[in-house]
Amino acid sequence: MPNFAPVMTSDTVPAPYIVSGTATYYGEWRAFATRDPGNPYSAPWLTNLADSPYVQLDLGAGHTQPLFTYIVKVADDPTRAPKAWTVRGSTDNFVASNDLLDTVTGQTGWGIGEVRAFTCDVAATPYQQFRLHVTDNNGSSVIAILNLFYYNSAADILISHLSLVVWVEYIPDTQPSALWGQGYVFLGDPAHPPGSVTDPGNGIVYQSGAALAKSRLAFTLPLNGTGVLPATPDGADATNTVVWFAVVGSVLQFNVPNYLNVYAVYFQADYSDGSSRFSYPTAETIDQNVGTVTNPANAIDHDLNSFADILRQNFSGLGTATYLRIAGFGLFVAAPTFACNTPPGGTVGVAYSHQLALASGFSPYTVSIIAGALPTGLSVSNTALIGGTPTHSGTYGFQVRVVDAIGQIQTISCVIAIVNAGPCPEGTGSMIGPG
Repeated sequence: MPNFAPVMTSDTVPAPYIVSGTATYYGEWRAFATRDPGNPYSAPWLTNLADSPYVQLDLGAGHTQPLFTYIVKVADDPTRAPKAWTVRGSTDNFVASNDLLDTVTGQTGWGIGEVRAFTCDVAATPYQQFRLHVTDNNGSSVIAILNLFYYNSAADILISHLSLVVWVEYIPDTQPSALWGQGYVFLGDPAHPPGSVTDPGNGIVYQSGAALAKSRLAFTLPLNGTGVLPATPDGADATNTVVWFAVVGSVLQFNVPNYLNVYAVYFQADYSDGSSRFSYPTAETIDQNVGTVTNPANAIDHDLNSFADILRQNFSGLGTATYLRIAGFGLFVAAPTFACNTPPGGTVGVAYSHQLALASGFSPYTVSIIAGALPTGLSVSNTALIGGTPTHSGTYGFQVRVVDAIGQIQTISCVIAIVNAGPCPEGTGSMIGPG
């Protein structure tokens, strides 16, 4: 999906684009400027709220585009982030053509440098000019927008939020001789201490001396950035970049272990259409610091279904981080799709086989009956294959659930009818006479 908004260096460069609007402090062209995209402290489009602020992009004479989706990226002060606005399109610089494309309200709770995607209410007609008019913000007297991205297709969806998900547990030492213990999980790199990260707002997501049951912790990663994980607004790229996160089991006494056990690490992308997709890191490397790492070959287990059985990865030491370095992400995969696939009827005493439709998600899967029952004599495998030989007739309704390797769940309700075997048709039965 191409971003048809240009990279501007002034109101009129490059030609034929023209950016106009209100600009009390920093020029409106900065909403379309190139910058270090991971730095929310770059100079944004900055103007007074009292000036009825707007920014307009003119594609130039003879050039038009439909606007389906657009992205707003805010700067370093959430109080300056827009709360309400309209987007309009025109073919004659808003003389007679002035069409309302989108109305947005209630956009609160922005984070520093946050990216949000929006879909236009009306998005079929091509326009030459697009105007975003801000009507309210989040408390400041000025409006600041770091970047705007405009997209001309609804064929693809945009990533609006990206997370690094870490499943861990912390087992602190409970011996009477243990003076102190604490577990950390934080996002960063070896050049920074715990809590010091490239992207503001991440920091430590778990820090406690108390035990932590197997839990899902999530770090927010920047989009369109060169911070912890660079990614373009539509989620492309980043396959060769590196994310560092660290776990620490720390004590004040030698030979007293505290264990932070890592069970799974993956990326979760939340899209502008409300769906989520998931990706495993393309590579993982342990960078051991002071302390002990056991079972390094099992640092990541991609199957949350086998929590009780996996060989745990233990990070322990004297307050010094052991870093798990993750190299980018691969293809984002949707949560499992699951369907009954029209189960055929069966006959008592006759072998039965039917494949439920199971796709997407991450294998291995766990498939189970959670309500009702299969016909007696049948069972379902973890590949969603129902098979066996029915022993009793009847109509059997049941609910079957699939859980994929990262815990995504789908449940469906199906019905299978089993009938008794009928008598042999006349002339087809076997006859045994005297020998």
